[in-house]
Amino acid sequence: LLAGAAFIPPIRDAVGSVEFRGNDVDVALASGTVYMPSGRTVSASNGTMRIVQANKPPVIGDLDIDVTGAADAITELVSYEPINAMRHINMTADDFSGQVSGHVKADIPLQKGIDSSKLDWLVTLNYQDLAIAKPLDGQMMTEADGTIAVTPKKAVISAKGKLNGVPAEVDMVEPLRPDGPPRDRKVALVLDDKARNALAPGLSEMVSGPMRVKLDSDKPGVRAIEADLTDAKLNVPWAGWSKGAGIPAKATFVMKTEGSTTTLSDFELDGKSFSVDGAVTLSSGSLSSAQFSSVKLNRDDNVSVYVKRNGKGYAVSVKGASLDARSLIKQFTSDTETANKTTGSGAGGGVTIDADVKSLGGFHGERFSNVKLDYSGAGSKVNGLSVSAVATSGAPISIENSTEDGRRSMKVTSTDAGAVLRFLNIY
Repeated sequence: LLAGAAFIPPIRDAVGSVEFRGNDVDVALASGTVYMPSGRTVSASNGTMRIVQANKPPVIGDLDIDVTGAADAITELVSYEPINAMRHINMTADDFSGQVSGHVKADIPLQKGIDSSKLDWLVTLNYQDLAIAKPLDGQMMTEADGTIAVTPKKAVISAKGKLNGVPAEVDMVEPLRPDGPPRDRKVALVLDDKARNALAPGLSEMVSGPMRVKLDSDKPGVRAIEADLTDAKLNVPWAGWSKGAGIPAKATFVMKTEGSTTTLSDFELDGKSFSVDGAVTLSSGSLSSAQFSSVKLNRDDNVSVYVKRNGKGYAVSVKGASLDARSLIKQFTSDTETANKTTGSGAGGGVTIDADVKSLGGFHGERFSNVKLDYSGAGSKVNGLSVSAVATSGAPISIENSTEDGRRSMKVTSTDAGAVLRFLNIY
């Protein structure tokens, strides 16, 4: 089959037939081989080339053919005019490996001076064990099976394989012209702890265990993420709250990465009886800050929480209308080592908590109002705990907790001692 020097190379060693009907020509191909300048080859079969009115310019052949070969050879084939499917992708044939079979339909110019940008074509390919040597939106794809359909305006890709070694399902739309469709990338994958840390370092402080994730990306470095956390364990540092595996939960957020900083905006965590909304910033693989405008870890919770890294530890601010404090009470009335592990202030770090809550729920139905709390601790040492509040009876309450010479002491002052003891689950 004839083609210009810059166009798809001719098919050689061809077996087929040629039929002339006046000025129309039909070429049927049973088998043949396309030899590329690089030395790569592509097998061709079941092909036709129809030329209508070969006596009238422009002379264009209508090519319709099946192709099979190595991924690099097929990629090189479709990189020639008039297809040139690789012109908008910063990759070469050398970046692809695997096996490919498919179908090519293209208008082939058979004379000089024809504008190739106005020619129509369609490439549909099935691939097996495909690997790409360059990152795809920051992810390395290997062992992929799927399909790709390419037209002058867009490439539509569907694949099941591995991204950075993680089993994944990928659906992509890549525009090839300014008037093409919007760019769209959807990825679904199941992450273990190692894979999650590679995708979003720093979340290990809050999440452990497997999670199914859907990623939707239309801009480089920006991903809309939906995560099914049912099988994962969640831990909200400094709140004494966790969700065990098997309890349904879903998180959605937009992840943007710039250098070593990752931002999770529009963060929403939802479960049957809990929800958290806000934003999280991760820096160099660790939590840098978190600003949650709405935190409901229990049914009656209504607070905002702001967390900021402070040296090796964290500063936490809690403000709002109501909070169930029973998990916090368990945490801070336990031994110091356990409390600091729960708050994340071990390993040389520290945590300070500043709370201002109008209504604080404790044990045995007791509630304190106008609660102000200041806590600081580092490692196995509690530097201080100060609480002021008002009991349901109207009695003022003051609690001071400190550590000195390795011994903890707690001083409670109130005219309603029973309320304090019940609230703290001491009696």
